[in-house]
Amino acid sequence: MSVKYVLITGATAGTGLAIARRFLKEGYGVYITSRREEDAKKAAAALADSFKLPVRGFKLDPADGEAGVSAIFEEIDDLHALVLNSANLGMTPSLANPLTLDIKEWSEVINTNVVWNFTLARSAARLMQDHGGAIVFIGSNTCRRAIAGRSAYIASKGAIASMTKALAMDFAPYGIRVNCLMPGMIATIRWDARSAAEQEVCNKQIPLGKVATYDDIAEGAFFLAHSATQSTGTEMIIDGGVDARL
Repeated sequence: MSVKYVLITGATAGTGLAIARRFLKEGYGVYITSRREEDAKKAAAALADSFKLPVRGFKLDPADGEAGVSAIFEEIDDLHALVLNSANLGMTPSLANPLTLDIKEWSEVINTNVVWNFTLARSAARLMQDHGGAIVFIGSNTCRRAIAGRSAYIASKGAIASMTKALAMDFAPYGIRVNCLMPGMIATIRWDARSAAEQEVCNKQIPLGKVATYDDIAEGAFFLAHSATQSTGTEMIIDGGVDARL
């Protein structure tokens, strides 16, 4: 039986690494990316050693633009799934005040989070068009609710949600499904840095009583890419029920 391959961006740590592990557990070959080539190759070697499956690491930096995307896809000749986990600019203090922010920096968030991810999705679809496949955008539940100081980030995630639906229609004739995973708060390094009291306050605001883990997000990404064979243009929200009470 031939190995199916998935490309996961931003997959050397955190959510991306958990997603890579989830696919490897199911026998997929995995391509992972990082802005640092050394990190990508080191993580790929460790994963390959652990799972005894093909894993390759590539440098992929939004600063390299379309040329950087093209360079990777010249190295890939087979692809069944793409998970777009990287490109999450927009939450820096310099962008908090829409009255004083630098419009060039604001535009860079849209270009990186939206245009660059579109470039990756299009390149992947070109490889999938003869046999079908799946594309999963990692969005955010913040595009469905207002949070002060995040206009660029929320606008970009809203665009991704809309682009998911549009590309789902465009790619459906080729058997390519396109869906969007929308996490809420995740237990990242920043979460771990919070005091126990702060964590308790946050958890009490979540109907299920706790923030999501990396593995929770990985499970959702795998489901959309592998299992949800009749779903396209959909949104999966993983936020412990926060969105349900809005």
